[in-house]
Amino acid sequence: MRGLYEHYKGGIYSVKGESYIVRDDKKKEILLDEEKTYIKGNYGKHTETEEQIKVYRDKKGNLYVISELKREEEEKVVVYIDGDGFVWVRPFNMFNENVNVEGKEVPRFRYLG
Repeated sequence: MRGLYEHYKGGIYSVKGESYIVRDDKKKEILLDEEKTYIKGNYGKHTETEEQIKVYRDKKGNLYVISELKREEEEKVVVYIDGDGFVWVRPFNMFNENVNVEGKEVPRFRYLG
């Protein structure tokens, strides 16, 4: 799922991968693991809830999304970065859905390579 994608409104985004937002009971375990690195120097944002998030990557390339809100369940998300380097997280199903533009169904994000 990595690569460049174009949003139907025209922006180009670098998709870093898919992950799950970490449940509260797993946060401490992720944050204490020294093999995980924070991928950006600032917070990112969830596109729908606007909550602040941090994204970590381990040496195998796996992504871990940490939310400041309490989470009882995991939510599958896509992690991507805009042209200004800001991190965004969008629900997986929403990232991959079609949207209606002037009566025509088009992908919300189109894979460019």
